[in-house]
Amino acid sequence: MISEITFFDVPVDVLPPQALQEQLLGAFVSPGQLLLATVNPEMLLAARGNQQIARTLRRMTLRIPDGFGISLMGRVLGRGLVWRHPGSDMFVDICKMASLEQKRVLILGGWGTITEKAMDILRAAFPGLQIDGIGDVTIRADGDEWDQPSEMLQRIQEYSPDILAVALGGVQMIVKRDG
Repeated sequence: MISEITFFDVPVDVLPPQALQEQLLGAFVSPGQLLLATVNPEMLLAARGNQQIARTLRRMTLRIPDGFGISLMGRVLGRGLVWRHPGSDMFVDICKMASLEQKRVLILGGWGTITEKAMDILRAAFPGLQIDGIGDVTIRADGDEWDQPSEMLQRIQEYSPDILAVALGGVQMIVKRDG
């Protein structure tokens, strides 16, 4: 069972590592989508001042505590242990599963050569991993809508990833399941 703790009207899911692992494994074998955000304190503060960000976070299937500050605040608020799941660690686990399940991964974000370096490291760690990346991306909120470059959307559609990892400051991952 997943419990929640709410910060600035944004729920954050509290679940132990084994339960998170089960959720991720389920995403690989069940049809549909799993929208996953690794939430840190900066994202919550941004959501407090920007309803677009708050709505986006609330729409996620899972909002996992990434930052130590969220774990600490959970304890201060009397919620007991709030497990921290760093997005970078979770992404490595997802890439491992993707290589075993022959799923296609696309990284969206990173600046300069960071995306290429990350892909090289992941390919070395998981031979056979199908991974590509789109770096140097800027996405802006335009009123009630997100403004994405059309060439970026076209590239995503062409690659047709099973897993889209969005790394634009605060890691947000979208796991697209077959179905």
